[in-house]
Amino acid sequence: MNYEFRSKPFQHQLKFFEQTKEDKIHATLWEQGTGKTKFTIDTAAYLFQEDEIDAVFVVAPNAVHRGWLADDELGVHCPEELLGRSNILSFQSEKKGTQWHRRAVRDFFEASGPKWMTMSYNGFMTDVGKKTAWDYLRNHRVLMVLDESSNIKNPDAKRTKSMIAAGAYPAYKRILDGTPVGNSAFDTYAQFRFLDPKFWKAHGINSSQMFKHFFGIWSETKEGKPFPVGYQNLPLMREWISPVSSRVLKKDVLDLPPKLYKKVRFPMTGEQQKLYDQLEKEFRAVLSTGEELTAELSIVRQLRLQQVTCGYLPTEDGNEPVHMIGKRNPRMDVMCELLETLPHQAIIWARFVLDIDQLMDRLGGRAVRFDGSVSPDDREVAKARFKNGDYQFFVSNTQVGGAGLTLNTAKSMFYYSNSFKLRDRKQSEDRNHRIGQDVSVLVTDLIAENTIDEHIVDSLRKNHEVACEVTGDEVLEWL
Repeated sequence: MNYEFRSKPFQHQLKFFEQTKEDKIHATLWEQGTGKTKFTIDTAAYLFQEDEIDAVFVVAPNAVHRGWLADDELGVHCPEELLGRSNILSFQSEKKGTQWHRRAVRDFFEASGPKWMTMSYNGFMTDVGKKTAWDYLRNHRVLMVLDESSNIKNPDAKRTKSMIAAGAYPAYKRILDGTPVGNSAFDTYAQFRFLDPKFWKAHGINSSQMFKHFFGIWSETKEGKPFPVGYQNLPLMREWISPVSSRVLKKDVLDLPPKLYKKVRFPMTGEQQKLYDQLEKEFRAVLSTGEELTAELSIVRQLRLQQVTCGYLPTEDGNEPVHMIGKRNPRMDVMCELLETLPHQAIIWARFVLDIDQLMDRLGGRAVRFDGSVSPDDREVAKARFKNGDYQFFVSNTQVGGAGLTLNTAKSMFYYSNSFKLRDRKQSEDRNHRIGQDVSVLVTDLIAENTIDEHIVDSLRKNHEVACEVTGDEVLEWL
């Protein structure tokens, strides 16, 4: 039976729709901004039309899952006849105990007709969320979608095990992620196990440990503990996942202006430099003793160095800083200088809560905040008001705002402070570089001279090269 699109698809969307619409499993590994959501909504609508499913279940990050049911997604792409008789529920874990939400869930389950439900990964792991999800999966013919599926990259995590177990019930399954290899080539294991529990076993790999040793190069500490030092067999991984996946890059399918990159370097204050040098000296002294440097300890030490570059007294455990170094913060001064005469809207990413606190204080009524300190409802309002032009600056961290948002009214982007996570960086870069953008997007990194900031950028670039080898992307110049 023919399917009539409500919104016209791009050529790549039409091509893969025709190729995969009836596939039981598929990995949509399309770069951010290439239209994964529309493509999946059309696939679901087709399966509804063919009476292959009677329900859709989308699991996505907290700041993303409600967007699937919004007027600019489901309301634009779902055929009107289907939408008119559909039942829609966004499971909101923060309101799950309220009488209103309990009634909404009950009415949704009792209703007849096609059903669309979304839930966050965190919501799925609550008792109420898990019960709701399992009841839904067991009593319907479901297309289950994991959006930003690298959220289940750790095979030993409870979340991952729960998702893989839930995957036994849906009639159809999809994973969506533009950066399936976020920080490690090992990230693919759990995502493809969700699609098919026997996927890796069919290639002779019977466990996550066997997977890591087949694709990783390992060494040992003096105490005999193994640790990865590189990768191997990655072309084989790409060959195995290719039959059940599709990969789309913006440069190949969209006529978008390019992203441009710029680094703005600044010197720290004398007080910062003295403290930074002292910490660096201490770390080198520890290394010279031959003491084993665990990954956790290394992360904490690097984070403490970064805190100093941001103007904070470093915390012993690497947690959020609370005290400033002196009265002047060069990073903040440079940021405000760059923004002072900016004529258009911009996105500002910052790693620490205190970064965002200070930015909001300095930018006053020109900025809207979008991070974990803002409720999900208020984040939706903040997003809408920024898109409407009520604010010039969108201030967020990449963990909360880095995925699932379309902010293409912004023409510039600033990384006030970075993290080592490639997935967060790649996802966040594409919040405004997507369909509808009409100018070259300038991406600016603030770099404290001769510090950990440089190392973070180098690390991101190296992880990007590994990810390209797994997905088969051409390694273009980046950062």
